[in-house]
Amino acid sequence: MTNSKPNTSDIFSYIDEKKELHLERLRRFIRQRSVSPTSDGIFQFAELLEKEFHKIGIDETKIVQTQGNPIVWGKIDRGCERTLALYMMYDTQPAFEKEEGWSVPSFDGVVKHLPNLGQCMVARGAANSKGPSVAFLNALESIISQRGKLPVNLIIFAEGEEEIGSKSLPGFLKEYKGEISRAKGVICPSCSQDARGIVQIFLGNKGILQLELRSGGGRWDRGPQEYDIHSSGKAIIDSPVWRLVDALSTVAKKNGNEIMIKDLLKDVVGPDTEDLKMIKKLAHTADLKSLSKYISSVEHFIDEEKGLEDLLTRYLFSTTFNIAGFKSGYTGEGFKTVLPHEAIAKIDIRLVPNQTPERALSAVREHFRTNGYSDIEVHEYSNVPWAKTSGNSLVNRAFIEAADDLNIQTEIWPIAPGTGPWYLFNGKIVDVPHLVNGLVTGGRPHSPDEYFVIEGEGKTLGLYDCEKGYVNFIYRFAST
Repeated sequence: MTNSKPNTSDIFSYIDEKKELHLERLRRFIRQRSVSPTSDGIFQFAELLEKEFHKIGIDETKIVQTQGNPIVWGKIDRGCERTLALYMMYDTQPAFEKEEGWSVPSFDGVVKHLPNLGQCMVARGAANSKGPSVAFLNALESIISQRGKLPVNLIIFAEGEEEIGSKSLPGFLKEYKGEISRAKGVICPSCSQDARGIVQIFLGNKGILQLELRSGGGRWDRGPQEYDIHSSGKAIIDSPVWRLVDALSTVAKKNGNEIMIKDLLKDVVGPDTEDLKMIKKLAHTADLKSLSKYISSVEHFIDEEKGLEDLLTRYLFSTTFNIAGFKSGYTGEGFKTVLPHEAIAKIDIRLVPNQTPERALSAVREHFRTNGYSDIEVHEYSNVPWAKTSGNSLVNRAFIEAADDLNIQTEIWPIAPGTGPWYLFNGKIVDVPHLVNGLVTGGRPHSPDEYFVIEGEGKTLGLYDCEKGYVNFIYRFAST
């Protein structure tokens, strides 16, 4: 460590005294919906968040209107030597309780015991990412309450479009570039502790290209043209559904594990020397069941017999072509014998260095054209490029030291398999090292019974542990 452990015992005592109030803030955040794919509660949540900024002692706050969902801005400038930027997302995915099988109402903010985890908030947005965001806000409130001021200047911006591609964030960053560029680091609160009790630090993330593919008689000279028809017609009439299935079958083979779009992969550079060193080290500390909280419910992995080092390399540095959804015809209760006039597939493509969303989209369109499927419509929904950052940055070193202060083991990963808007901080608009992390356990994002640990048991850390970790992180960031 570069200096002695910060003396934050008075702040920790305050956190212990205010547990119920801190938990109630999380309940308020959960109960106010903010579902960006449907716009449910988005504007109301932005207003709630600005009020919470005021409550915790942030001097300057405002709601910045964009062409999409608003961004909530906050600022504290007390003339400190260093400035920290805090990026938050306040939007969530939808929750379809009956279809998905939730055990509790998804927006009620129910706390229940989960085996091997402890007392957990089970709700949509609990882990991704209202839980860790509230933990950081509670940490700020605790420091200001006990010390009167933060040891750093602070800039906060919270967007409501992360789940739909952060479309308004680039324009916002351009407008506020002068302010944000003052920061020595950007932190995004998240759930980073795995089942072993180890906190994972990711030095970047994959990109993503989201597409909608459509096949229909109206765009094809065969099949029903305007509406679904009686299924007896299949004997003499082509099916737009099979047309789309056939087109998708040319994209990949081996259950979608081997991509056949050659131009999609031509820019891939693979892991560099430092990446491979990290993967080799990870192969000695990770295990199949702790690869990621996102995939903890599966029993087996593709080609797992080749060993963990190979599996990690493919997990972190391979391009994927995933069918996220497929819609056509009648899917309600009972049965309806129809020959559908249209079929739709939702596709997400995870991108790795050195791929770009623009070239990936072009490759997909060209593939369908050259393989005789030019009638398949390819609509881009959103895209986010990949990103990488330095493990030796101030914001990363401060976080590792803060974890050490609490005797929490950390593990460095060269890149995350998921996606976020971090490319915007890698020189695309501003050049500020970023960190996506939190000393806390949470899981099942985008899934039923998403959870965030409040009071952990065994190896798991919860809300109040995370708050204390962020307190020490802020002091480490000020002095490291």
